[in-house]
Amino acid sequence: MSVIHWAVLVVSVFWQLHGGEAQATSTKPVSNTTEAPYAIATANDSITTSVQDMLKCKLIPTSDDIRNALADAESAKLIEYELEFENYTVNPLLEQSIRENYKANIWQKAATKHGRTLVTMNFNYDVLSLSVLSLGVEKHTVVLKDEPVGCFGELSEMDRMDNVLWLLSRDFNSESPLPTIADDDYICHQVFHTSATTSRFVDKCCSVDIDKNMACAVEFKSITLDVLLYFVLFLKIAVFLIVPYLIPCAVYMFSRGADTFRVILKSSLQKTLLVASDPGNVKFDHHWPAQALDNFDKFQEAVKIFPKGRPVKVKFSEYILSVETDRVVTENHIPVGLFACLKYRVFRCGMRKFWACVKCCNASICGVLNETFPIKWKHIGYASSGLILVTLVFPFPYWLRLVFFNVFEREELSSRSEFANRFGFNKAYELHLVQYFFPENAIFIVCYVMYAVLILLQLFFKIEPSGRYRHIVKSSFVDMHDVPIMTIIGKMIEFLLLPCRFLGCLGFIFSFIFWPIAVPICLVLFTLSCAPLLYLTYRFFVHIYRSVSSSYSKLPKNTSVYSDTTETDMLSDTEPSTKTMGCMDKALCIILPIMYLFGIWCTVFLVSECLGFGLEVLIFTLIGLIVNAGSVLKYLSILFLLVIYSYDCFNNVYLKYLSLNKAIFKDVFGRVKDDVTELTQRPSHLQENRGFKSEALTEQEKHERPDRLARRRPMHWNVNDLVLFVNKFDLHFLPVKLFYAITLIQVAGAPGPVYKSLLHAWRRFGQIIIFLGFLVMTVSIFGDIYKVSSTSQMLATLAGGIFPFMLRNFMSSKADPIELNSCTFKCKVDEVIENFKEDWPIADLPFEVDEDQSGVESCEKVDLFIQLPKSGIRSNKHVLINMGWRGKKYTLEHTEDVDVLSDARSEKIEDEVDKAKQESVEITDDANV
Repeated sequence: MSVIHWAVLVVSVFWQLHGGEAQATSTKPVSNTTEAPYAIATANDSITTSVQDMLKCKLIPTSDDIRNALADAESAKLIEYELEFENYTVNPLLEQSIRENYKANIWQKAATKHGRTLVTMNFNYDVLSLSVLSLGVEKHTVVLKDEPVGCFGELSEMDRMDNVLWLLSRDFNSESPLPTIADDDYICHQVFHTSATTSRFVDKCCSVDIDKNMACAVEFKSITLDVLLYFVLFLKIAVFLIVPYLIPCAVYMFSRGADTFRVILKSSLQKTLLVASDPGNVKFDHHWPAQALDNFDKFQEAVKIFPKGRPVKVKFSEYILSVETDRVVTENHIPVGLFACLKYRVFRCGMRKFWACVKCCNASICGVLNETFPIKWKHIGYASSGLILVTLVFPFPYWLRLVFFNVFEREELSSRSEFANRFGFNKAYELHLVQYFFPENAIFIVCYVMYAVLILLQLFFKIEPSGRYRHIVKSSFVDMHDVPIMTIIGKMIEFLLLPCRFLGCLGFIFSFIFWPIAVPICLVLFTLSCAPLLYLTYRFFVHIYRSVSSSYSKLPKNTSVYSDTTETDMLSDTEPSTKTMGCMDKALCIILPIMYLFGIWCTVFLVSECLGFGLEVLIFTLIGLIVNAGSVLKYLSILFLLVIYSYDCFNNVYLKYLSLNKAIFKDVFGRVKDDVTELTQRPSHLQENRGFKSEALTEQEKHERPDRLARRRPMHWNVNDLVLFVNKFDLHFLPVKLFYAITLIQVAGAPGPVYKSLLHAWRRFGQIIIFLGFLVMTVSIFGDIYKVSSTSQMLATLAGGIFPFMLRNFMSSKADPIELNSCTFKCKVDEVIENFKEDWPIADLPFEVDEDQSGVESCEKVDLFIQLPKSGIRSNKHVLINMGWRGKKYTLEHTEDVDVLSDARSEKIEDEVDKAKQESVEITDDANV
């Protein structure tokens, strides 16, 4: 629905609240003989028998406070009374035998059309509108007594209701012979209205006519409000069908969005490699099991002709790296801001990189009792952050809905349900299933369980070695995203035009018979194709069938040269064998994806319920802001100023670092301009994802270390000067670590560290909040003293609130602009880039055997040792996934990258250790001489 339609609907509700007539229908007698409309005639002193009975049993307030409160409540739009009796242990109004009356002790007086519309709204309209609609609504508890004592309890239920109505129509003045309420005032209370199709709780409102006779009618919601609520219901259904399309790619692809990039070296990197089942006396720097390299295609091809059992010199002329999207930045987007900081530090456990937390995070949970225990505090942090995400953050809207239900809705809904069950009525579904079934219903319990099952299956599918379940999920979601809408529409039109195509002019006549049958079929198929949830379900079953059918049940075994072979027969290039899925595998291949799909349905159902609740809150709040604009203008202006100032403070920080990021891209591109230009001039289908180094290995300074295998992270290259990535679509990426390293430069003209800029923005925003708070208190105090109108208070608030903006932009000296072209800053950038190094995951390991093998026979230590399985058959514990593998040497404490500063410290320590080793070797050689 367009914005114009929304505006029309909200204005219509505003008209209803201020001047529109609420829809009313006269109360009609039903089959129950005890139910009758109220009829109290008091004109011309003509008092009916029932009124005479009322005079025999009078209700009198025990205090005059209620009459004084009504005299002071001239501006109240709605007054709610809760009636109590001082000489009764049980309220006689709650002794109900008539099916119509509900909570007869609660009555309302609607003083205006606005109040009359509030009566017809939901019972929880005040909290749905965030208390905005409750402005002008007063609630009073009135204690009554009857004269003579005990007479009220002896009356019939209808006489009690008439007696109360008689008293309320006189504003609790029992001595008044005639009603004292105004002609546009209504006395209302809730009843249970039944019709041929529905049974629901409504309000019966009574008013006086020109002859002072009481007339009652049942009030229903305005048509405009009903349209808005039905629109919410329509949106809930639409969201239920569309939500799967909004699921992030990282969820159904079981990764955070990694892509493979190739880095071509201008000069080869030489290493020594040993491939054997037992290293013997040869020492090694790095140890990888052969199974971890099963998916490395180029490595598998190269190792087929590789000598086994002895050290060999090899050359690496290129790197194949796996680059995750969150480890690089684009030119127009940077990870700077409040939410980016919260996401990184909290939800991704970024606090482990803070220098004050590094030692604790890397410490064993057993402390000094067992310092080598593999589980560290950072692993507890990972698990805790993941648990918080799936139990608190993701379902937070639903938790909020449950809190709202239990605090504000459960008591009233339980009372209504008990009342309806007492008289044998069924509740009518209005808008929310949570209100209809309650959160502890079996339907919602199943949804909770399936959400937990979905999370567990997500984790299992991610680490499951065969990948068949991941393939089903990935393929189904990819098919859902690749639905060609225009092609489907074209096929439908082509199908509908078939009679004209084959039958010519007669086809036009035949179309009147063909189209009434074909159009509904096309619409159903179009809905199934365009509704993501339905189409996703269809594709799930298609891929499940393909996985278990006879033509797809033969799964290729791992074709690695290490699988099911021994060291002696690795050179044989045999065809990959196959193995057939067993009955248990087929059953799991059907059951687990269906459970995953059912978990998606249940989760989407809960999401749609939360969205419906959120939209209802939005609608009622907007209505409240419109009809009570005079009372909330001052606070709306303050909220507007807060939004403006917060955007100004934090957006300036973002823009400052965005300009820095663009300058970094310009500088880095200038360093590798020729290589990038040569790549981007090719057609897209001939391009590949490439990474570029600012310096070749031969151009490195003496103090720089050459590229090497990373020590802290297994199966990672520690690469120098890798500063730019370009994909096949000519998109440029910069390592996010390099961006943060340059932000640490603190010279004149540079923005400095991100955290300092954010702290400065928070300080400025805090000063603004204190100033605005003082301004609101001042305006409110003087407004109450001198009776200033709400409009004048709003203008005064805006005029005072805009003063800091004017002071900062027009009356004070502006801050020095960022100068990124200064010689000092450029030199610092050169220093950072020339010394930049980072660990990158290895996606493949292509190599060549070096022709010069001199001295390798006496080699006592190799750079990399790849251990073959001794038995020739890998066990289940050897079925490793590249993304999650950890070697024996690399315990859990060596699996995470560290901060820029901690990287520098660790590199410095390693350099000092190597230098000490070199000095000790030289001293030993001198001693031997």
